[in-house]
Amino acid sequence: MKQFMVMALFMMAGYVIQAQDRPAPPSMEDRMKRTMDIMQKEVQPSDKQAKDMEAAFKTFYTEAEKLRGDGPPPAPGQMDPKTREAIDKLAKQRDESIKQTLTADQYKKYETTVANMRKRGPGGKPGEAPPPKQ
Repeated sequence: MKQFMVMALFMMAGYVIQAQDRPAPPSMEDRMKRTMDIMQKEVQPSDKQAKDMEAAFKTFYTEAEKLRGDGPPPAPGQMDPKTREAIDKLAKQRDESIKQTLTADQYKKYETTVANMRKRGPGGKPGEAPPPKQ
């Protein structure tokens, strides 16, 4: 019986520790700064284009945050399908807005950059893929 209690205690401690390992998501300001820093480097927009892109991303991040709610972000691949669909629609609107601002060559660079950012995941480092889905 003692062994069972000790085993149960260790398992519960493991769950608590695992729950604490998940860092808080970056603030909208941090995401905006990171996104625009990457876009400046990769897409090289003019000042006006950069302002238009920033406005499109700000709208996207604000609306996406409203859709996700105040709770912790879901694990990768576990977002509610309706929420995922709504966020995808917001991303499409953002991309269309940005497409109107950039030249064709810049927009190709933008698409490549966004795809690379998705591979890294939120707060990821260059060349680092998000954790695998379990």
